[in-house]
Amino acid sequence: MKKADFMKETRQQVDTINRHAGRRILAITGKTEQWDRSNGSVIRVDTNHVSTLSINWRSSFLAIGCDGKQSGINSYLAAHYPEHINNGQNIRYRIDYACLPDVLKYYANIPV
Repeated sequence: MKKADFMKETRQQVDTINRHAGRRILAITGKTEQWDRSNGSVIRVDTNHVSTLSINWRSSFLAIGCDGKQSGINSYLAAHYPEHINNGQNIRYRIDYACLPDVLKYYANIPV
């Protein structure tokens, strides 16, 4: 994935998941400028109980994880992907671009 396609590709994955579910579950958040700086995020719009999923573009992988107290997807990420960064406040896991659809499906509570 090229940096220029980062937001577009993520949006397409979110749209596909929403269409497949027959309802809006996920949404892209953050300003275009954030995505242009390689820092995007996705939220669940069907519940208030899930933290924001932060996605950071890198030239050969994505660094991904949830911030905040309710970071349930991080346990899924830890079980499947190597840790990329842990600064005590935020944890990011290293995933290949091809894994993004599975991570988004899990985040949307759709069986992977």
